[in-house]
Amino acid sequence: TTITLTYYHQYKVTVQAQTTTSGTSLDSSNHVYGYANKTRTALAFNGENAYVRAPNTSSLEITEAITIEGWMKVNKLDVRQILYSDWNWPADKRNVGLWMESSNRVRFSISSDGVNEDILYSTTTLEAGRWYHLVGVFDGDYMYIYINGELDASKDTELTSLYGLGDSKYLGRYTDYYLDGFISVFRIYNRALTADEIKHNYNNPQSPVTSGLVLWYNLDEGSGDIAHDRSGNGNHGTIY
Repeated sequence: TTITLTYYHQYKVTVQAQTTTSGTSLDSSNHVYGYANKTRTALAFNGENAYVRAPNTSSLEITEAITIEGWMKVNKLDVRQILYSDWNWPADKRNVGLWMESSNRVRFSISSDGVNEDILYSTTTLEAGRWYHLVGVFDGDYMYIYINGELDASKDTELTSLYGLGDSKYLGRYTDYYLDGFISVFRIYNRALTADEIKHNYNNPQSPVTSGLVLWYNLDEGSGDIAHDRSGNGNHGTIY
C-alpha cells in the first residue's frame, strides 16, 4: 500500500548582526529554528508477508564497493525490522544487509564468500514512529553507518570484496523476517559515497548524487505491483 505522509523538516536560519549608529542590534550567534511542512510518499509494509523484490541483473551483482540508502520508519521496536537484504536463498549465501536489529540498533553486514559476515552496529538506537535516513557503506577497507546524514559508526574490515551473487534482493524482508513499517526513497550505488554526498542526499532526497547509481525506488506508484527504477538501469522491482 502506498500512502502519503506529512512530516516536518527542521531548518535553521542564522540572523546576521546589524551595526547601526545606536549599536549592534543582533548578536551573530542568534538562530531561528523553523519547521517546513512537507509530504512524502511511502510504501507500507504489514510485518507479515509484504516486501519488494529487486531483479537479478548484472548491474546489481556488485562485488566491490557499495552504498545502500533508504528512508525507513518502524511501527514497533525490539524486533528485527528489515530495510534491505541480499542473499542467495537456495544456498543460504549472504551478501549484504541493512536493517534494524531487535536491539533497535542499525545492523550493516557484508560477506565476501556468502558464509562469513563482517557486521557493524550503530551506536544510535532507533525509535518507533520516526523517519530515519539509513545508509550503509563499504569502500573495500572500511564499513560505515550513517543516520540522518551524519556518520554514526565505522570500522575497518579484512574483507576486500563482496559475494555479489545473491538472488534474493528484498526490501522489507530477510528470510522469515518482515518489516512492520514504511520505506520511502531507496537507492543502491556501485561505489562508496562520501560523507558530503550522503549529506547531500539526506537534504535533497529527490535530487540525489547520480554517479554510480544503479537502483532508485521512490515507492510512490500508488497502485499496481511494480516499483519503478528511476536510475535508468531498468531495475524495476515487484511489490508483493
